[in-house]
Amino acid sequence: MAIAVASFYFFHSKYSIPNNCHGVINFTNNEAEEELIYGRVSVIYHLVNDNKYIVNEYGTVHNNNKSYTMDRVLTLTIQGKTKDDAIIFKKGKVELNATDNVPPDISAYLAGNHDLLFYKFTLLKDNLWSISDVKRVVFVCQSE
Repeated sequence: MAIAVASFYFFHSKYSIPNNCHGVINFTNNEAEEELIYGRVSVIYHLVNDNKYIVNEYGTVHNNNKSYTMDRVLTLTIQGKTKDDAIIFKKGKVELNATDNVPPDISAYLAGNHDLLFYKFTLLKDNLWSISDVKRVVFVCQSE
């Protein structure tokens, strides 16, 4: 993943997660029975207070030989921590910017239908983080 270099970072004191983190997600669904959906989206996480993140997503999603622009902002609120140190986030509202034209069914497929998300944050080195869910690494990002 191409990630911009940042000179320093701070930890969210209670949860040991970065205040700001940015990176790029390249994705494709590999399920033979589904229509092919793939894309590349830049994601930026901003901590705005002790338990609230604003997430900016901008990129391109492809499906059925059509290209769509993803340009949205969503809110994640920290609800707590699990016994194995995963951070529990509650998904909040999603605001679509004027250029976002990803069809609702594709958005729902990509975002899932869970209100709560469980992510583990692992500091790989310096200011490079791995964010994983129960099954896999979801995102690698550079913190500031």
